[in-house]
Amino acid sequence: AGLSCAWNLRLLGYDCTIFDEQPVAGGSLRGEPALPPEILDAEIRSLQSAGIEFKLKSTPPVEGFDAVVTPEEHKLAVKAVANGKEAALKLAGKTVPARFDSKIGKPRPSELQELMKNCSTDEQTGVSAPPVGQTLLSAQTEARRCLHCDCRKPESCKLRAYAEKYGADQWEFAAEEHGHVQLIGHEETVVFEPGKCIKCGLCIQITGCSGEKFGLAFSGRGFKTKVTVPFGELLQNGLRAAAAECVAACPTGALAFRDAEENLSREAQSIQQSATETKSSWAPRMRGNAVAILNRKSAI
Repeated sequence: AGLSCAWNLRLLGYDCTIFDEQPVAGGSLRGEPALPPEILDAEIRSLQSAGIEFKLKSTPPVEGFDAVVTPEEHKLAVKAVANGKEAALKLAGKTVPARFDSKIGKPRPSELQELMKNCSTDEQTGVSAPPVGQTLLSAQTEARRCLHCDCRKPESCKLRAYAEKYGADQWEFAAEEHGHVQLIGHEETVVFEPGKCIKCGLCIQITGCSGEKFGLAFSGRGFKTKVTVPFGELLQNGLRAAAAECVAACPTGALAFRDAEENLSREAQSIQQSATETKSSWAPRMRGNAVAILNRKSAI
C-alpha cells in the first residue's frame, strides 16, 4: 500500500519519501513466496528513478513534511495496491466516483462447474516462485485458469450506467437467493447469460431484420419465457450476421463478445501506461508538496 501510494502521489507532482521500519524496502511483499525478490527489487528501483526517496529502519520526523500518510494494508496485494492509490487521491483532493457493483456472492457448486467450462483445465502452477525464465509462462498458464465470473461488459452495460445515474442499490429489495448462473456459448465468440436477460426483444428484432437463417426467438410463456435459438441450434448459428449489432444493442450485458471489452480495457490500460512512462521520465524534475509515507507493515 505504501509503494502504491507513493507512486500515485509522485505522478500527481508530490515529493515523496517512504519511511520503512524494516531494514529492506518492500514490506509484506518481501516475504511473499509467489513474488520473486528480483521483481520486487526492480519495481523499487523504478520508484527511486522517479524521484521517490526511501529511508529504512526509521520513522518520519515530527517536522519537515506537509503530510504524513499511513495507507491501510491488506492481506490481498491487489487490495493493498488499491488502498494505496485511494489514499493518494484523497490526499490530493481527488475523488473517484463509485461504480455500481452487483455481486452474487459465493457461487454454488453447480455454478462453479458452469464457470469452469470457460477456463483452461491446466493444473494449477502453485504458489511457489517459478524457475528463473519461466515467470511469464507460469503467469500466462495461471491466468488461463481464471473462471471469468465478472461481467463481460463492465464499461458499456446500460443497466450499470442507469443504476449509477439514478443511485440504484441492489440490496434495497434483496432476494432470498440469486438466480442460477448459466452461460451459453462456451466455445463461441458470443456469450449469452440468460440470468441477465430482461426479455426486451431487441436481439430478436435485429436478427429478424438482418435475415438470419435461425436468429433468436422467445420460447415459453409467462415467467418461463426465455430467449433462445429456434430448433435447439447453437448460439453461433443464430448470430451469424447480426452478432455485433445484437451485442451492441443488449442493455444488460446478457449478450457479449467473449473478450472484446476485456481487450478494450487492456488497450486503455496500455495507453495509460504509455502516458505514465512518459510522466515518469520527467517525474524527478517535478516539485510539489513534500509527503512522508510510513510503512508499518513488517517484512516477513
